Amino acid sequence: WCAKPEVKVNGTPIEAKILPGALCALKRTWKQGDEVQVTLPMKWRFVKGRRSQIGRVAIMRGPQLFGLNPHREENDLKDIAPRLYAMNPESLEGPVPDDSVRPGGLACTVGVWRPEVFYPGKVSKTLILTEFADPGCEHLYFHVPNPNDPLFVDDELFPNAVK
Repeated sequence: WCAKPEVKVNGTPIEAKILPGALCALKRTWKQGDEVQVTLPMKWRFVKGRRSQIGRVAIMRGPQLFGLNPHREENDLKDIAPRLYAMNPESLEGPVPDDSVRPGGLACTVGVWRPEVFYPGKVSKTLILTEFADPGCEHLYFHVPNPNDPLFVDDELFPNAVK
């Protein structure tokens, strides 16, 4: 999920090459106040649903799954059932810091269309999606205008699964 990880000690990149999927050992004489910074840049992925979720996609960043908490006040979903909205994948923004689920947590925003709006019209509203650990999260897969869009990928955890 992360092609170019970066490790810094006290703001200075380490000299060793960091290989994806490998351990990184830091051997040095440590002093009080030393700080290690790890940056794991990960791209967003739209993972195709299977079986009962065919035609929908889940939003992931690395191993993190993002979902919709319809009770979150900013989402204001009192008028239409969230499962009826269609997501505009091009509108995805983030990640942004969000401590509502956990300290140091993340969220993203995505534009959605109401059921009666024809694509590619202006999105009806923007929703905030939080990490799946959100106890109020109820929606993980979203309708999209074109489920066959090449932007969408198969679930790499189940490569041989029946679709």
